[in-house]
Amino acid sequence: MKFLFLTFFFISNLAWGQFSQSWTFTENLSVTNEDEARKELVFMAAMKSFEKLAPEMGYKTEEFQEKLKSKFSEYLIHFRQRKLAEKFGAQFNSNLGEPEKAAFLSSLVTEEHHQFIRFSRVLTAVKSHTFSNLMKDQTSPNRWTAKIDLELEKSKVDKVLRKIIFDEKKRYSKILIVLDVDLVQLTWEELSLDSQAVFVKPIFESWLKWFLENQPSTVEEVIVCSQDCQKFYNKWIETEVGQISIPEDFLDSVLLKLDFNLKKSASSDLLKELRFDWEGRAVLLDVNTKRVLQSYSLAPEFRVFKQADSKTINSTLASSIYRSPLTAFMQFSKKLEEKRDIARAKKLVLSGYQHLGDVLGFMDLLKTRGASLGMDVELESFTKDDVHLVCFYQGEEKSFTDLLSGIKELKSSHHYSLVDEFTGLHFTVKFVKE
Repeated sequence: MKFLFLTFFFISNLAWGQFSQSWTFTENLSVTNEDEARKELVFMAAMKSFEKLAPEMGYKTEEFQEKLKSKFSEYLIHFRQRKLAEKFGAQFNSNLGEPEKAAFLSSLVTEEHHQFIRFSRVLTAVKSHTFSNLMKDQTSPNRWTAKIDLELEKSKVDKVLRKIIFDEKKRYSKILIVLDVDLVQLTWEELSLDSQAVFVKPIFESWLKWFLENQPSTVEEVIVCSQDCQKFYNKWIETEVGQISIPEDFLDSVLLKLDFNLKKSASSDLLKELRFDWEGRAVLLDVNTKRVLQSYSLAPEFRVFKQADSKTINSTLASSIYRSPLTAFMQFSKKLEEKRDIARAKKLVLSGYQHLGDVLGFMDLLKTRGASLGMDVELESFTKDDVHLVCFYQGEEKSFTDLLSGIKELKSSHHYSLVDEFTGLHFTVKFVKE
């Protein structure tokens, strides 16, 4: 995209660690509506801000640009492989012709651009933005003119620059907080609330403040699961491990899932008295592997209200639910501080075996040879035609593929060969009789 840069205004506020910048653009955009145009222009302004700020913060703009381009190119290879496998199946390399593959990949251009925006993470440093001017050219429908005022957080700009330039990152990229409150013998209307979202908003804010003071040193950031995150979670929870592409935003994250049952247990019109009971559960899950890292049952609690209005009841219940999992949060933080590498999971499909003994022997061999990777193998399904295994390991994917390539024979003396090393979703191993 080419753009005409008209004006630039820059103010730095070092005392508060923030930067305020104004940009004016006249730009041809490949968008279909104003909302898309706004998002694109904010990203462009944020990217130009990073390029301007980098040398002032001790970094080289050219190095930032080159490293970002190189890292995204590597990410794009795996992204395209996963998309092909999701669309055409695991065996797309042998079933799909080059013209069909090229046509499909060309349809991903817009999605890949959106992936680049997320991959760059520059928008995570934008604290606020406003449009003081936004106009669509009446004679050229793709041309937009805008003036954007940005406020960026210096610490987050620095974090993104270090991650891109020096590949500096913590063990876990995020803690994603998901909360569900199920009402029993009660409705939100009875609490004078429109929805669960209104009730949980102050709870989320208080939990984020708690983590701000108690955040594990191994975690980049703690966030409440957004709308996009919730969509990913809904798909993730219903999909087998290894069968879903994890977006860059959520890769190497942990999910903090909290569930509460809130019940109106008793009421007395005569005494103008209400009793509420609640209990719940907190679970910490590894997003990469779907494994439960730790879980915690939250003790049953209750509260009796006498002659209290709905505002008092809502505030008190929210405060109580906020406090309920704090002990669990402390345990989870300790768990995340433990020294361990990022865990990964990969599906392995076996075929051509004679009996279950061949499969069990292969599983034992994998665990033995993969001890340095912390290899663990679980049997997911078994039929006469194929077996699905889930392999959990620590380290890079290449370490896992090297392990598979390096294994030459089973203890049962049956030889096998590796077929279709990486399909985008799983690996395939076929047994070949002597």
